[in-house]
Amino acid sequence: MAQSVSRTCRRRSRLTRISRRQVSISAFFAVLTTVAASFESVTAQDVPLARSVPKPALLQFHQVSHDQVASDDPLFDEWDEDWIDPDPSSLAEIPTWWSFDSAEGLRFLGPDGVPRLHLGGKIELAGFDYDRRNSRDSEIRPEGMELRLEGEALDRAWLHVVADLDGRETRDGLREAWFTTRVFRYLHLTAGLQRFPIGIESSIDRDELPFTGPGFSSWLAERTDLGVRVDGEVFDGFLSYDAGWSVGEGFDLDAQALRDPRLSAHLVLYPLTPDLFLPQIEGSSKWLHGLFLSAGYALETDFNRSISVETPLHNLLFQSTEISASEAQWWNFGWGLDAGALRLTHEWLVGSLENVQTGMGTIDLDDQLTSMAATVSLRIGGPAYDTHPLRNRPIPESWDTEEKRPFLPTFKFPGEVELAFRYANGDLDRRLFELGFADFAVSSQEFRTATGSVSLRPSENTRILFEVTRVIADQFPAAFDSHGRDTSWTIRFIWTF
Repeated sequence: MAQSVSRTCRRRSRLTRISRRQVSISAFFAVLTTVAASFESVTAQDVPLARSVPKPALLQFHQVSHDQVASDDPLFDEWDEDWIDPDPSSLAEIPTWWSFDSAEGLRFLGPDGVPRLHLGGKIELAGFDYDRRNSRDSEIRPEGMELRLEGEALDRAWLHVVADLDGRETRDGLREAWFTTRVFRYLHLTAGLQRFPIGIESSIDRDELPFTGPGFSSWLAERTDLGVRVDGEVFDGFLSYDAGWSVGEGFDLDAQALRDPRLSAHLVLYPLTPDLFLPQIEGSSKWLHGLFLSAGYALETDFNRSISVETPLHNLLFQSTEISASEAQWWNFGWGLDAGALRLTHEWLVGSLENVQTGMGTIDLDDQLTSMAATVSLRIGGPAYDTHPLRNRPIPESWDTEEKRPFLPTFKFPGEVELAFRYANGDLDRRLFELGFADFAVSSQEFRTATGSVSLRPSENTRILFEVTRVIADQFPAAFDSHGRDTSWTIRFIWTF
């Protein structure tokens, strides 16, 4: 009965849906027009690299001590001590201990004037226009709202806490909370609630991806969990490594609680790193220095959870019931190219479930949970691409083991524009349907997405992202009104501080 009511609601009047969509889109573009006008003065500046621009201090607050004013003014004794009005020009000479501006948020400074504690966040407004056959309604809503606390001590310790103000993608409203220390130059030790990547895309900070959401490999194998992790890079970035162990107290991308511990490892190799084992390549083949290879592995014991996969625009492609298995293994392989303003990546994931509990005993699903993604992106006006995992972690730039140097020149542009395209494919074992773990009315066994995006950064802490996703899903899942075809788009305004 519930399914019948749901299907009836989805088939309401097409005219009503189009009308509501037009009103929503009109309102959203009105907001964007106002916002874009406020950035006109920023984008008009001739800036060579968007992310190298010094952040302006729009508002600056200073603490002025009672003794400092008294010692500088001989007439201080004649003043009312409850009211002090020093010369504003003298404030520039007085050390500050905290500051605030729209780009950096609230910062607390050390005795040397270097920021030691930062309180900021992210505000994101998203508009969605879904295909007429899509089960979701076009809408405008806040998404990805975050509050962040970061701090550094003794140039060796770093605290990183991110609260999820939406509560949609996390277990208890806490996205990350970890503490890392630089033991020595090539070794970092991290403990707490953190992401454990085993692939190229999952090792890049989510805010630096050119798309609104991760690919299928992240949905299948990525997790945020409580555990410990060691990572670093050696030989001028020739080899990057990452190894971690998590206890099973975190969540996946569907905010599903995890109960299975996991051991994981990830290696990235730049075999043609210049001036290391091979002579530096000159001329038109210099871009080969940016070639890299990636391999990752994860072992989960006592696997006990469901599997879900969504499109970047939150449409459900696959959903299983809870699966119990003695273990799960995930292998991730890939390669890529950092060529200045251009980046290419290609990675694939293969997963297995051992001793799956069914009503007829146990069964092994060997190498039957697979996904693939190929991505090309072009950055105009921003820094060169650098996919070394350590250099993409949210830690101080001074901790990078080597300088971020481009393999080829980048484009100069006032601000930053990034163009990207990703083709992704997912293929899950048909026996999951035959054994009753999944239903063809809701899920698809094989699905593909083609996603194109245009991202604009008028300033370092603002971003406007437009993305279109085309979906082709077999077995016609309910998310697309049993048609299996969908073309939808989203536009987002993102402000970090």
